Amino acid sequence: MQTAKPKTAAALLLLAVLLSPLLAAAAQDTEARPPEGDTPPSVLLVTLGTTRADRLGCSGHDAAKTPALDGLAAGGARFERAYAHVPQTLPAHASILTGLLPFEHGIHIDGRAALGEGPSTLAERFGRRGYRTAGFASALVLEESFGLARGFEIFDDTLESSPDRKSVMLERKADAAASAALAWLETDDTRPFFCWVHFRDANAPHRPPRGVKAEDPYDAELAFVDSQLARLLAWAAEAAPEALVVVVGDHGESLGEHGEQNHGMLTNEAALRVPLLVSFPGRVEAGRTITQPVGQVDIVPTVAALLGWPAVEGASGRSLAGLLAGEQQPGEAVAFESELGARQFGLSPLHGVLLEVEEKDGAVELWKLVHSSEPELYRLDTDPGEEHNLFETEARRAASMTAALERVRARPLHPAGTGEPDMDVTTNLAGIVETVPGPDPRPRPGGDAAHPRTGLGAMEDFELARRQAHIGNAVGVVEPLGRVAAAFPRSVWIQTLYASVKIRLRGAEESLAILGQALEIDDNFDPAHHAMARTMVALRDPEMAMAHLQIAVELRPTNFRARLMLAQSFLQQRAFAEALEEYRQITLLRPDDPHSWWNYGRQLQNQKQWETLSAALQEGIVHCRDDLNLTNYCSWILATSPLAEGRNGELAFELARRNATATERGDPNVLDSLAAAQAEMGLFEEAAATAEEALKAARLRRMRSIETAITGRKRRYESGQPYRLPR
Repeated sequence: MQTAKPKTAAALLLLAVLLSPLLAAAAQDTEARPPEGDTPPSVLLVTLGTTRADRLGCSGHDAAKTPALDGLAAGGARFERAYAHVPQTLPAHASILTGLLPFEHGIHIDGRAALGEGPSTLAERFGRRGYRTAGFASALVLEESFGLARGFEIFDDTLESSPDRKSVMLERKADAAASAALAWLETDDTRPFFCWVHFRDANAPHRPPRGVKAEDPYDAELAFVDSQLARLLAWAAEAAPEALVVVVGDHGESLGEHGEQNHGMLTNEAALRVPLLVSFPGRVEAGRTITQPVGQVDIVPTVAALLGWPAVEGASGRSLAGLLAGEQQPGEAVAFESELGARQFGLSPLHGVLLEVEEKDGAVELWKLVHSSEPELYRLDTDPGEEHNLFETEARRAASMTAALERVRARPLHPAGTGEPDMDVTTNLAGIVETVPGPDPRPRPGGDAAHPRTGLGAMEDFELARRQAHIGNAVGVVEPLGRVAAAFPRSVWIQTLYASVKIRLRGAEESLAILGQALEIDDNFDPAHHAMARTMVALRDPEMAMAHLQIAVELRPTNFRARLMLAQSFLQQRAFAEALEEYRQITLLRPDDPHSWWNYGRQLQNQKQWETLSAALQEGIVHCRDDLNLTNYCSWILATSPLAEGRNGELAFELARRNATATERGDPNVLDSLAAAQAEMGLFEEAAATAEEALKAARLRRMRSIETAITGRKRRYESGQPYRLPR
């Protein structure tokens, strides 16, 4: 019998990872208990996607069917003028959960960046105080890698599948989200809870569920959301009657006002003004309506104040607890922005502030400044439709509002910046093109760029192209995206997208012409070089393809897809050392991606770097311990490496045993690894028996090649020999 080998540092780390659920449970018992004394109140935060403040019954909309929201307002407080800081889902939620403005947390548009490590989230704040925490996100742009999952013990971002399971779904319906949240809320856990539930249903295209009746489809969608909110509120009234409940919209919906059908490009009231309702029985007076303008960044400090926590350091918002108690508080500027047009089409960014001003005669005026290449100034209390731009005629007011905007934007940025998500859904062209990251200029207010209103038609075409992509219709993407490309001939991003569609439809010559012109405009846009490489592959010019790939990677070392394609190109050119280095870099970029480690491992094996291979696979499993293929590969190498330094029978056995249980001992590859691990440990009778199991499983699946290989290995085990891979 072979003697046991000392465990390496990687092996010890891996064993710790395998035991982490037990360790986490033990830590939870000792560190996550609620504070001593009275149990603090639970908190339910509900965010309503694409919900205008003026379309609820409690705000005076006669056609509304929102009894749950209206009842919540009647039993608590309603803020008449609550504002989103940006009309986009991800950055708005980042502000809600951190108390920071978009330029501070660094997320300006959907799908391009993730929340960095610096800002604390509400979930982290609650977790540190012993609360159990769960988040239920219902939109693709709130997927875990975008950073808002931080601090949640449970983060459920499960989206629904389309009936044909081919198209990409962007959301989960409100009934599914409510059911998931209720299932968690009803678990047997006595700790107070912080639960965030997001409903996205009111987003375009407006198609309410069958059976929900309202004259307007948008009202019907809100009625459906309201019915699902009612389920949560009914549970809370019974199980947590003292809970603090906060309901807030992430942004509004223009519905054709000012020429915008949906939201994102403009910063008009329809897109920015959202519901904000607060219910806290016994602590917030029922039926209170607050007219002072407030922002989403005020939610974090308000929750902290209502729960008796110390003041939140670093938050941009202020506590609204005084207003909720009926106290007079001076108004503060509410900042907002929209950089979607700037970052997608090269249009002017929109940055602005709202400010309530009390005149000497006691009159209260509400002013709104929108700074861009065409600055705007509105007095909302007399011009709620924003029809009369007073920027030229009210020069003094314009100057004071501009100064207020400058004061807000002078605040320090968070040093952590933003992270990089696993996906880029700026385009979300659903596999029609490879991911093409959007441009990331650092737009400044003013300048000579056109106002975003000039891009509203292009934005509608862009959304039409995305909807065609979601159903897998590549041909249907071409016409609307072509119109966008014609409207913005100098947008290298749009031209690259358009060329990528042409590549998909075998239009390599057209793609070559489009990308050639795009690179003349900006030779430093790495996705254009990446797309040019794919074009050159289609035109059978591998040398030019590799040249463009190398430029793409040099320009942006984190360009995962370009690196992967470059690694494959090196292999085709038999430049094995260069390919290996690219695969190593890919594991650094995507340590949680099991395919990255698998590809790196295969290249190490091909180059006979056995000791490095064993260490790399063990490191990979620390990050991807639940991936069957990678853990099985690691088990196999640890059991069969031709170098003694590359083997670890105990760890190989533990991994293979776990995989065999997970597959109900029906996977021949897993059983093959288990047998090899048993033989490495000197358990030859057990190894032969397991090999026989593997043979039966292989025959059942008609896997002839593996059946032959296992037969040979079984003979070795029967003769008391372990199996070794050839050097």
